[in-house]
Amino acid sequence: MEQKTFYEDSSEYLIDLLKLLDLKIKRLILIENQEKSKELNPWKGLTISEGEVLEIFNEHVSHEILEKVNQIHQDMKQLNLKIEEKFIESKHKGIELKIQTLIETFQLDPVEKEILFIGMAVEIDAKYEKIYGFLQDNINKKRASIDLALRILNLSAKEKIHFRNQIRRESFLKTFILKNDPFDSEEPFFSNEIIIDERIIDYILGNKNIDLSLIDMMSFHEYRHLDFEYVGENSIYENIGITVENFLKDDTQYHNNLFLYLYGDKGVGKKHEVQKYCHFIKKDLIIADLKVLTTKEAPLKESIMKIIREGVLREAAICFENFHSMEESLEEKDIFLKDFFFMTSYFLEPIFILSEKIYESNKYFNENTVVAFYLERPTYKIREELWGFYTKKYEVEDLPHKDLAAKFYFTPLQIKNAVKATKSKLLLNRDKENDVYKSCFEQVDKKLMQKAVKVNIGYDWEQLILPKEQKNLLKDACNQVKNRYIVYNEWGFDKKVAYGKGLAIICAGPPGTGKTMSAQVMANELNLELYRIDLSQMVSKYIGETEKNLHQIFSQASLSNAILFFDEADALFGKRSDVKNANDRYANIETSYLLQKIEEYEGVTLLATNFLKNIDKAFLRRINFIINFPFPDQASRQKIWEITIPKNAPIDQEVDFEFLAKTFEMAGGNIKNTIIYAAFLAAQENEKIGMKHILFAAKYELQKMDKLLLKEDLGEYKYLLDLYGR
Repeated sequence: MEQKTFYEDSSEYLIDLLKLLDLKIKRLILIENQEKSKELNPWKGLTISEGEVLEIFNEHVSHEILEKVNQIHQDMKQLNLKIEEKFIESKHKGIELKIQTLIETFQLDPVEKEILFIGMAVEIDAKYEKIYGFLQDNINKKRASIDLALRILNLSAKEKIHFRNQIRRESFLKTFILKNDPFDSEEPFFSNEIIIDERIIDYILGNKNIDLSLIDMMSFHEYRHLDFEYVGENSIYENIGITVENFLKDDTQYHNNLFLYLYGDKGVGKKHEVQKYCHFIKKDLIIADLKVLTTKEAPLKESIMKIIREGVLREAAICFENFHSMEESLEEKDIFLKDFFFMTSYFLEPIFILSEKIYESNKYFNENTVVAFYLERPTYKIREELWGFYTKKYEVEDLPHKDLAAKFYFTPLQIKNAVKATKSKLLLNRDKENDVYKSCFEQVDKKLMQKAVKVNIGYDWEQLILPKEQKNLLKDACNQVKNRYIVYNEWGFDKKVAYGKGLAIICAGPPGTGKTMSAQVMANELNLELYRIDLSQMVSKYIGETEKNLHQIFSQASLSNAILFFDEADALFGKRSDVKNANDRYANIETSYLLQKIEEYEGVTLLATNFLKNIDKAFLRRINFIINFPFPDQASRQKIWEITIPKNAPIDQEVDFEFLAKTFEMAGGNIKNTIIYAAFLAAQENEKIGMKHILFAAKYELQKMDKLLLKEDLGEYKYLLDLYGR
């Protein structure tokens, strides 16, 4: 049978390497035991004799030691030549031999290469456990020590010292291949066992799985399957390619690492751009999550080393995401950074860093080359394209793309998730338009609720009783939100107006006249969330705290374009005082800051005040609409009485709404309180809501307002108070 002139796979190559190792072990046994007598072993079964080991190789002790050793050298020479020839032929045929790839990748020298073989032997064939135990005169030592390995290699004392010094200098062998660091052990250096890391063993034996200890810390993506979906006009992956190409051409950068720092809001597309670049250059990608890494019990240095090693083994690009979490979660971030940059220095390819925080030159990367890319939130045009792209991809047609793009300043990821969530909701055959808005609200971080109260929306235009002029102004305000994409984007006003594209409205009037209800009606009309902010609670006595609170509110609200309803606006917008002390100065600063945030905010801001005259007139020019909410007249009050009672509520036919409107000069809020109190009185007595319940409730409501109700004021209905008996 004709012998093959090449290796078909790594296993055949390993078998020949082990044959070579066997010859070296036999040589060691012969050399070290030439003066020992061949005696029967009285401890048979408890120890391993020389004869037992030699039987493994079908050899017996010979008195012609020198001749035997010379013969072994000849056999080794011939086997080496055969291995080299087959290896070269395999390479020509494009057959990858994993262990040789590993040796070349980590630039192992001949001694390190032999150390790897010796350590791997026990992972391939259990016979080496018995052999190593005998050679170390200890049956419990089933792995070769460094000393044994160097004896097998027949190194001189000088060569052993050279090896120790070499491996001391953070060699690839110690850092990436050996599981245990011989310099961290309490054992003397040469007494340490050679333990090959499981990931290296898997790699050599052809196991393609990633390191199991990294499963929840990183993900591996083949470039063929990278999902780069949408490519907008602001895509930067081509600029990344130009940057890398120029860096590699620059000889002055030889000793530097290149970090590509992509920053921007969460979901803005940083990871997406890296994926597009890797797909373009046909390179696999590893994405490691620093947020997870910093919370793990495993040492950071060790975890990063494993990630770097995975990138080297797979010839993949490496991307570290959530770099900002390092600052937020680590007290000793300087130590982490030192380890991070030390370990990444082993990776000679460009490394991607993704962060939500702005890149600060030389803050962390002072000894490296860094190119920063800022990814902005998508413009209206791109948002509209994204809505169209994902609705088509997930087959959710007829969504109001323009309206959604105008109302929600979403990142690509939020848009994608909103469409997917809508698709899921439609499985229940629900209302598509309502579902998409609900899905949008689900994409927004609810941190705004820490500083504001979300108001449930339950009113529409029919329930809002206001004079025609005020109602039309509110509708005009809603129409500005609905048509903003036409005016600003399609008609080009976006280029003419640098800021102040939002909508600021002052609602002024006595308590209970409908200011809060109007905010709810607008939110319902626009399909937007409504948050009520009590400015009296926002203002802090601590310098800078008020501004911090306001910044957090507007930052969070901008993500969903929520309507912000500021109650008691005169708490900050009162007439500015002369600066007589530090408190006056900081009060004016807080007011100016709020005005600035309102102008920057592109959503709807509603400011409610009971006294418009208390608002500084200098602020009014920043306001788009000033709507005065008058105290309701008799006709309006009657409508409010009638519309406040739900259709399902049992109402006595004799209830005289005209009389109630004429008799009780109440605002809408007071009428609502009266109706609800009356409803509970009727429910308690298991009766319909009647005049007696309403009159008693109205009497109590007037008392709350410091108003007295006389029986004579009730005319023909005055007997009902006596009839009610309370």
